[in-house]
Amino acid sequence: MLKSVVALVAAGSLLGFAGASPAQMIYQGPGVYQTQGNQTFGPGGTQQRQGNQTFTPGGTYQTQGNQTFGPNGTTYQRSGNTTFGSNGTTAQTVGNQTFINQPNGQSHVCQSIGAQTFCN
Repeated sequence: MLKSVVALVAAGSLLGFAGASPAQMIYQGPGVYQTQGNQTFGPGGTQQRQGNQTFTPGGTYQTQGNQTFGPNGTTYQRSGNTTFGSNGTTAQTVGNQTFINQPNGQSHVCQSIGAQTFCN
């Protein structure tokens, strides 16, 4: 994952964050994510970014401006450093950390260091 150019998915929800690049990373569970070019290798499989689309084993995500349209009809709206999913999931990026809150009460933290992202 690239610093401050992050998009995460928690429990099937894409969470986007401010950044000048269309690059995205999809959260697919706890573990280490490694980004090389337009690919991210993580615990849930390989993600591939092409233009405004991100292809994951779980489906395709398409970003248009500050909105992202994901599989299963879920939409995500970015406002500043926070992203709101239509399923009630929110994520906030502060520095190199992203805090994910799910409607079921679970929370996750991801920290970016260079080309690696560490998530719980």
